[in-house]
Amino acid sequence: CYQDVFVVNLTCQFLVSFTNYGWYLYLVVPGYLLYQVSGYIKNWVFTPTADEMAADDPAAKKRQEKKEKKQERQKFKVMRG
Repeated sequence: CYQDVFVVNLTCQFLVSFTNYGWYLYLVVPGYLLYQVSGYIKNWVFTPTADEMAADDPAAKKRQEKKEKKQERQKFKVMRG
């Protein structure tokens, strides 16, 4: 990580010796950090939860229906005798 910052610093110093626009190269480091953080935030916000994924899953829906049917049935047999 520190080597990357060192290379950016050396390149910036080299470019500034020719033009003042070389200072803009320092914006690469915070720009990259903003890019990474925005990716983490985007994944956190738009990743579906386990409940949302289960609601869309047809196999899970079928299991839920089967479970509800099983609960509606009688739990014991009536003995006549």
